[in-house]
Amino acid sequence: MWKKILSLLLVLALALALCPAGALAAETSLPDALAKTQAYLKNVAEASAPEVGSTYGEWLVLGLARNGLMDADFLEDYYDNVVSYVESKIDANGRLHKNKSTDNSRVILALAALGKDVTDVGGHDLLQGLTDTSYVPKQGINGPVWALIALDCGNYAIPENADPSKQVTREWLIDYILDSELNGGGWTIGTQADDMTPMAVQALAPYYNTNSQVKAAVDRALPVMDAMQATASSETLAQIMVARCALGLDCQTVFEKMMAYALPDGSFKHTMDGSGDQMATEQAFYAMVAYSRMLNGKTRLYDMTDVLQQQYAVTLDDRTGGAATVTGISSGQYAGETSFTVSCDEACAVAYSTDGGKTYTRLAATAVRGSYRFTVNMTANTTIVIVKKGDANLNGSVANQDATIIKAANLQKRSLTPLEQVGADVNGNGSVNNQDVTKLKAALLQRVTLGWDTSN
Repeated sequence: MWKKILSLLLVLALALALCPAGALAAETSLPDALAKTQAYLKNVAEASAPEVGSTYGEWLVLGLARNGLMDADFLEDYYDNVVSYVESKIDANGRLHKNKSTDNSRVILALAALGKDVTDVGGHDLLQGLTDTSYVPKQGINGPVWALIALDCGNYAIPENADPSKQVTREWLIDYILDSELNGGGWTIGTQADDMTPMAVQALAPYYNTNSQVKAAVDRALPVMDAMQATASSETLAQIMVARCALGLDCQTVFEKMMAYALPDGSFKHTMDGSGDQMATEQAFYAMVAYSRMLNGKTRLYDMTDVLQQQYAVTLDDRTGGAATVTGISSGQYAGETSFTVSCDEACAVAYSTDGGKTYTRLAATAVRGSYRFTVNMTANTTIVIVKKGDANLNGSVANQDATIIKAANLQKRSLTPLEQVGADVNGNGSVNNQDVTKLKAALLQRVTLGWDTSN
């Protein structure tokens, strides 16, 4: 009897030993694994609100937010903690750490995932800390990789650096990453391909289809990542998953391998013989989120424009009565650095407001083949207004009545709203005075032709 039992146990042990880890892991579906790990991490966050840090901080918040958990109380507590941290740590150059630009990048990613304005965190612009070519790479390749990911996560315009010779651009970041490629493909912070390889691929992924050098480098990195999987930790597998998802590649095999590190409570181990590890759990979770988002047709893990579009949508206010044709921008699109063109048979004034219409800033145009191109870096709640020059009452046409209104305003018999001032400023000098009345009357008599505000 005992011999039969021992024989059965031996057979079972051999079967388990020969069974690939991925085959067992495959028994857990992606939705089930996501739900279990989210519950685990949510309990962690509820026990103690996340703070700025590489664990129990940004990656925890980012994963939860990108999986749809946006309204938990601890997320607002986290934001309050970030504001306090920024106020105590940030220097005159907008840097949270004297050597690690990744501190800025990491916080930007988490706040963008929550739909927060990264240009105004306790009055500080976190993007400013990523503008200096002598600072960003102080950590080596790690700095430029995460700076590019952070800047691209919200399609952010890069602020100007005080020293133009050290200005960071997207092209500079991409070139730095490409120049750091290992012989044979891949990237490292040491001597051989490591987790920096999939991280660099994540940074370059948005440019894969438009930059031939990027495509070639990423294509060389793919077999390197395949080879890494044989001896990878759970964190490495997580980074490979995120990289493959960023490229739209299947991740099921990598997911199954990573699930071999999963524990029953939803946490993950760093190594097969280890115990639950917070960093491993956070990375495994946001890797699964990346896979889920890809399968469900959502934006990439680090493409936050989906949530930012809800928070930072543009309003286009066309006051020309339909006379203007606008291309490149529309109401509801995500704010950011945007170029658009306006065509109209009559000269128009184009301006924008970010304070609910309390003030407007006129935009100068570049003439392009009969149209006029405008470029503006739009932040939260931006309104773009298009008004015919001289249309002081904003009714879509220009007539003697508008000249009368402008004259009355100059005589202080009538006040003009900020938007009416945009139309009334006929000569585009930033003020409304008798010169505008004179020029408008001359235009109505066809003695002069009103022109657009141009920069050329």
